[in-house]
Amino acid sequence: MSGRVLGAVVRSLALGVAGCGPSPAGKPSSASMSKPADDTVVFGTMRPLSGPLSAQGTAQTVAMEHAVDEASAAGGLLGKRLVLRADNGGCDPSRSGATRFD
Repeated sequence: MSGRVLGAVVRSLALGVAGCGPSPAGKPSSASMSKPADDTVVFGTMRPLSGPLSAQGTAQTVAMEHAVDEASAAGGLLGKRLVLRADNGGCDPSRSGATRFD
């Protein structure tokens, strides 16, 4: 993968990564899934997929999915496949810390 493509993917994902810590009361949200394979790097993001900003959140998620797919097709990150897991923040700030991406 070229350095420019990898840099663009990392910057795009860095802007959208959310839910990196444990959720309140230690309970994961619906975005939590089984442990990824050792050959996979998972990025998590919370976007407003419902509510007044759903159009922007959906467009951002689609753009991030395309970037992740392009990066994976070009060899991934250190040879590992990239996966994006998105959760709906619904324009509700209280939900932003309640998502855990395992």
